[in-house]
Amino acid sequence: MILRVPRRAWFVFLILIATCCVVSMILVGFVDSDRNEPNTPLLVNSKTRQLPMRKALDFEHERTKEDLFDLNMQIEELENIKASVRNELRELDRKRLELLKEVNGQTELLTVLRREILVAKRELETVKNDVARAGQCTCATHTTPPTTPPPIIILPLLQNLIANRAPPPLEKKSAVPATAVASSCTFQSCFDFTRCPLIRKFSLYIYNTRLNVDVLGALPNKDDVINWLADLQSKDLLTNDPSSACLHVLIVGKIDDYKTVEVKLKQLEYWGGSGLNHLLIEHPSIFNSLLHTVDTGRAIVASAHYKHLRKGFDVFSAPTTTNAVGKFREHLPLLLSTPGQRLLYFHGECQVGKNTESLQLLLDGLLQLKEHIIDVDIKVSCETIDELYPAGIDECGMCGSQVERFAVLANSKFALIPEMPGILMLVRIMEALRSGTVPVIAGTDFSLPFSDKIDWELAVLRIPLGHFSQIHLILRSVEAFDVQQLCLQGRFLYEAYFRSPVQIMATVLAVVQSHTKHLAPAISGANFPSVKRKKQLSALSYISMPSAQWRRNYTNHAYQLWNRPPGPFYSYPTSPNDPMPLSGSQYVGLTDAELKHLPPHIVLAGGITGPYFEDYLLGNMPNEQFTVVMLTYQRNTVMVEAVERLSGLPHLHKLIVVWNNPEDIPFDFVMPNVDVPLEIIRAPKNSLNNRFIPYDAIETEAVLSVDDDVYLRHDEIQFGFRVWRETRDRIVGFPGRFHAFDVRSRQWLYNSNYTCELSMVLTGAAFFHKYYAYLYTYWMPSEIRDMVDQYMNCEDIAMNFLVSHITRKPPVKVTSRWTFRCPGCPDTLSSDETHFNERHHCINYFVKVYGYMPLLYTQFRVDSVLFKTRLPSDLEKCFKYI
Repeated sequence: MILRVPRRAWFVFLILIATCCVVSMILVGFVDSDRNEPNTPLLVNSKTRQLPMRKALDFEHERTKEDLFDLNMQIEELENIKASVRNELRELDRKRLELLKEVNGQTELLTVLRREILVAKRELETVKNDVARAGQCTCATHTTPPTTPPPIIILPLLQNLIANRAPPPLEKKSAVPATAVASSCTFQSCFDFTRCPLIRKFSLYIYNTRLNVDVLGALPNKDDVINWLADLQSKDLLTNDPSSACLHVLIVGKIDDYKTVEVKLKQLEYWGGSGLNHLLIEHPSIFNSLLHTVDTGRAIVASAHYKHLRKGFDVFSAPTTTNAVGKFREHLPLLLSTPGQRLLYFHGECQVGKNTESLQLLLDGLLQLKEHIIDVDIKVSCETIDELYPAGIDECGMCGSQVERFAVLANSKFALIPEMPGILMLVRIMEALRSGTVPVIAGTDFSLPFSDKIDWELAVLRIPLGHFSQIHLILRSVEAFDVQQLCLQGRFLYEAYFRSPVQIMATVLAVVQSHTKHLAPAISGANFPSVKRKKQLSALSYISMPSAQWRRNYTNHAYQLWNRPPGPFYSYPTSPNDPMPLSGSQYVGLTDAELKHLPPHIVLAGGITGPYFEDYLLGNMPNEQFTVVMLTYQRNTVMVEAVERLSGLPHLHKLIVVWNNPEDIPFDFVMPNVDVPLEIIRAPKNSLNNRFIPYDAIETEAVLSVDDDVYLRHDEIQFGFRVWRETRDRIVGFPGRFHAFDVRSRQWLYNSNYTCELSMVLTGAAFFHKYYAYLYTYWMPSEIRDMVDQYMNCEDIAMNFLVSHITRKPPVKVTSRWTFRCPGCPDTLSSDETHFNERHHCINYFVKVYGYMPLLYTQFRVDSVLFKTRLPSDLEKCFKYI
């Protein structure tokens, strides 16, 4: 029988069970609360009460001993695992360090091997080029002149024959009467070139060496002859052997009786009856000449009296107006137009002849100018006449003294020069050139001194007499820039050819020497013995490539030599003005086998970047190297470190250290360790000019002048060298400076501020051509070098002045460097507070010496071609940081 329980009973039963459970839980909670936390309140729910939180220690009391033992075993096992892992990590780290050390060693070895491979490739390339060059030289032995200093041997196969053959005997009597050829002499008909072979130097025998005897006429000033002979001696042109002389020279003084002169000429020991290969130089201070009345035969006559000279044979020289020697440039006016200058100057009193319509026409025009034009200074009558320059018929006498004329000329733009047959026209031209005034010659008929060599159109204006009434319009149309250029060229002509009797006579000899095709005397170098010398370590680590010298002995343009500074008086081994070879000319004539050995970028006709660019100089000029010249003074440690930093520098030919110390090099001095030849030269005195001496030890055209406290990266030096190769006539440097004109004090200032234009680069780190070292030492006015020695400063300014004066171009700045820093170096001269004041004074003094400010501004610097250019991933830049 089954009992059925009602649903309501089940429901009640379940409620009772639930109630019992809740009550039991509450009781247990109260018991625990009373036992452990009697103060902890009991919360029924989250809103009214909080349930007590049991701590971890409560559970630990409930653990059994077995549980504690197992826990300790697990902890011990984990500690063992931790120690084992730590040991393994230490072993792995040790192995990692060993692998890194081995990798670094292998990397260094790889770098050394790559360097040796590169050196071997360069040596192989050099050997191939030498072999190819030798093959070409073998074929051209009979046509290529040797590149040796003058005298040049043109026919090397006949050298011994000609050198050993005695010169032809001096003729005792001319085969042709002198009078028959005197009026029609040329160098072809009246000069014996066999006495002047080009394999011998151009030598002179001077009759006037015995100064106590006037050989031909009374000499006005024997000091001029003494100075002239000293100049010839310094050029190694004199000989005491008349039989070996190319030319026999006689200085003619004041002549009183021409018949006596003819007798004396024939009595000259080596006259030979007709004066063959003789040169008669009339002293430049002779104004009343009778030499034209003398039968000079086949002798060359040099005189300032143009009327009776034989064109193309005799030499039309000039009279002397001053004897400018020493520091004469300090007293010359500046070549700048100033407010209040007169347009035209003429002071003179003319003696008009009966048959001279042109001079009368000129005087009438001058009177009209004086009457109608305000800014002219014209006087046709003089209160006093300069008796030093007496005027004859058809000549205009000189008003006042020379000092008075110079003062008036310096305040005039143009000086009128009446064209006259006498010598006074030349005197007026010389005075105008000296004063920085443009000569304006009224007439176009007469020639000017040395006109076969000098281009007078660059320094004077010539106006036909028919246009003289419009002279003021012509002169006003001349731009100020053109006036400056005319004055600048006139000052060069005056200083180079006319400043003194010695210079005029030297110019006469230079003209005659050019007709014989002999080169000017070779400029002397500076052969200072090396105190210390260290050669390269091995042939594989150094390849010597000295620059070729005396390459263009007979292809230098004579026009440039005579009409641009420094002038024609010396020959230089190299020049920064050599023309660039035609692009691709270096590949003409190469065989297929030789073409295969060219660099890959040339063979494949592709561009060049990255590594190949570092290996090859390329460009337009042949491969070459440069020489570092470092000046040092009492900083041995700094110098050694600076030299050693240059070790491994590509294209470096030699290191020259100029020892400026007053003390000798210490006996225990250890030479720096470098991979190129190193020479230490003891300077004759402590001078900053020693930086620019053309030492014979410099065998390259490129010179890098550096201070011993300058730090440059190798890539910066390489980039500067590449830029210089394309701008060889300019200074290429790193820090820039500029000159500024202070309008308040009307003085020039030296400035080193950051600026957007510059006009100088510091030669403490700069490339320049060795040619400028010759000019700095032997041609630049000595007063500038004296100023450098006086202040022990400004040699870099002087070199910038010189190069800008010669080229009329500014320097070239490379990279972003503006200063140099040498941590740990002792104080330098530039840190002195008077340094800038001295440089201000130097600039103004140099301007006074040159007569104008030669520095020019530039507003750009040079960086590498691919600088800041985004390249594909497979290409590299020419220079990573430049």
